[in-house]
Amino acid sequence: MQPYTVANPNGTQRDNYGTSGNYNPNNGHFGTARRATEGATHGQSTRNSGKSWTPKDVQQLRQMAKGNTPTRVIGFKLGRTDASIYGKASAEGISLSPTNHRTTAASKL
Repeated sequence: MQPYTVANPNGTQRDNYGTSGNYNPNNGHFGTARRATEGATHGQSTRNSGKSWTPKDVQQLRQMAKGNTPTRVIGFKLGRTDASIYGKASAEGISLSPTNHRTTAASKL
């Protein structure tokens, strides 16, 4: 008689045999399903992935870049990956480099 294996979904991909990188001891195969975070940088929100940039999105990008907001934070707020933020900033001529702020000691040298 074959042993009984419980297959209750639990919302995680760490113990899901069908997920990429996991091994299924019941059939000897490795999973092939893509992990939810694959393709996104650092598990970032990509709610706007594949959507066109709106003028409002570009304006928000411009404002946050001007305020020296970190790229990861910009991506999170706009629902886009770091790569998308860098690409759009480059296309629009928006600098993501932080403004050089001199410290008081450095300015006296």
